[in-house]
Amino acid sequence: MERDYLTNLLPLHLFLREADKILKNNPDCRYAVTATDLSNFKYINDLYGMAEGNRTIQEMAEKFFSGNPRCILASRPYADQFRSLIAIGDVSQDEEVAIITNMNTEFTEYIQKRYPNIYFHVYTGLYIIEDNSEGIRSACDKAHFAKKCFKGNLSVTCGIFDSNAYKDSSNVMRLTHEFQSARERDSVYVYYQPKCSASTGEFIGAEALGRIADKDGNIISPGEFIPVLERTGIIGDFDDIIMEKTFADIRRWIDNGGNVKPVSLNISRIQFLKPGLIDKILALQKKYDIPSRLIELEITETTFIESVDFIDDTARELRRHGFTIDVDDFGSGYSSLSLIATLPADTIKLDCSFARQCLDNDKGVILLSGIINILRSIGFDIICEGIETERERQRIMELGCDKIQGYYYDRPMPSSSFEEKYITKQ
Repeated sequence: MERDYLTNLLPLHLFLREADKILKNNPDCRYAVTATDLSNFKYINDLYGMAEGNRTIQEMAEKFFSGNPRCILASRPYADQFRSLIAIGDVSQDEEVAIITNMNTEFTEYIQKRYPNIYFHVYTGLYIIEDNSEGIRSACDKAHFAKKCFKGNLSVTCGIFDSNAYKDSSNVMRLTHEFQSARERDSVYVYYQPKCSASTGEFIGAEALGRIADKDGNIISPGEFIPVLERTGIIGDFDDIIMEKTFADIRRWIDNGGNVKPVSLNISRIQFLKPGLIDKILALQKKYDIPSRLIELEITETTFIESVDFIDDTARELRRHGFTIDVDDFGSGYSSLSLIATLPADTIKLDCSFARQCLDNDKGVILLSGIINILRSIGFDIICEGIETERERQRIMELGCDKIQGYYYDRPMPSSSFEEKYITKQ
């Protein structure tokens, strides 16, 4: 059978084949898969030569795998990375972690003495197989994932697979792929939700909201994909698409003689802090010839508060060009009214959950009334989000806020539906 020239371990493809046979033929036996790595190994080759590097790899293979009676099979897929199938019998998870931790620590100390100019860290990801029919590839992926989760954390030498973290990571990869695929299919859409006058019901504006559809045309919940795009840093790409499509929609509405009102765009924190945002918006404005008064840019309260030093100049410059700046989700964080008073913004959007909680009790109503009066007295326009019932509409109007947004009037809807209902002149 083919072997690795340096360690005499199996090449990866044979390891996978043979391990699957073992798991299939021994359904009642308990096994674990490990993924082991030696950090800074390349410096042995660089400082001491290839012969010393080979020597280290051979010693690792002997200590952890070929010389370990509990190791059934092992492979060296890459230079200093190993995979193994271990028979663990009645050993508990904690006991197995302790065994591997001790082995890793011993070898780290041994190799550190020989090469004192290099700092080493032997670390292992451990996955205990619960169902032997799962397949070795899946088990190896999970062991590798366990190892990646604590890479760089020098206080840990063996990490156990965490199913919740794995599901979260898989979900991130899935939704990132969904977005990339949707972009290629042109399945990133703009939905619009109207803003209306609480006293007259008149349509006074809209908010542009991004949506993506899967390959079957089903809309993925923004609460599911937006946090993933923010975590992965590609929310800026999403913002760019929504901005471009919104500007194009407004241009079409103007050309068709529609009842065009200001439209607000959500700008993510990442996008707002990236260089070139002002130039990007001005380029879109020039390309589609859109009056500045028709574009409002929304930034969340949290972003404003946490990044005020970075945002201040950009917001002031955008206002100088005639764009309106909105503070979104006001009341969802820990606002400082003294700081809010100095923000370069025009409109405060009261967070829906905050407003609804206040409207449910007398003290809350007094608080909300006071906040609305303070904000209006220092020159802010106010919009209340999340209004769903007639009672909420009536109460918020009585407190001095006439602009509202919420399901009471309409849910977010596709551009074509919104255009037909609100933009096209009857």
